Amino acid sequence: MKGIEFEGSYRGPGGLTLRATAAYNDARFESFDRAQCWTGQTLAQGCLVDPVTNGTYQNLTGRQVYRAPKWIATAGAIKTFDLGNAYEATFNADIRYSSGYFTGVNLNPYSYQKGYLLLNAGAKLTSGDRWSLSLIGRNLTNRRYGTLGIDKPGGVGEVFTVAGEPRAVVLQAEVKF
Repeated sequence: MKGIEFEGSYRGPGGLTLRATAAYNDARFESFDRAQCWTGQTLAQGCLVDPVTNGTYQNLTGRQVYRAPKWIATAGAIKTFDLGNAYEATFNADIRYSSGYFTGVNLNPYSYQKGYLLLNAGAKLTSGDRWSLSLIGRNLTNRRYGTLGIDKPGGVGEVFTVAGEPRAVVLQAEVKF
């Protein structure tokens, strides 16, 4: 695994904070010469037959590790407003980008998740340290993406995939006693 990460933050005047991260990850199998073939994989697609056991396998040595996107980047902003009389309003927004990756350990091409972008945002009203009311939105564009894939038994070209979080909008109230 080789890579590099960057993280930056700027606290500006008037309660403004900007932040960003970027990570490049080149994760490859160092040695994985007996990986399971994906369902329906042919000899022409790299599925080999062991002459002794008659079992099948593929060589993934040097290939990209599953669930390891090359790029992940985030950017966001927070702005706080003093409303007077001990009231404060805070607004935030964040985006997160992930480049494509395989969701299945056997690198089944049907388990490939293309790159995607997620948007999160929130608003919070606070009264001193007594109470707060927040509206929180995650994956506001409702982007569907896979996190883990497994070949469907007996299915050719089909992968069961665990989905990432769908859109969620939450109202949260906090009270301190």
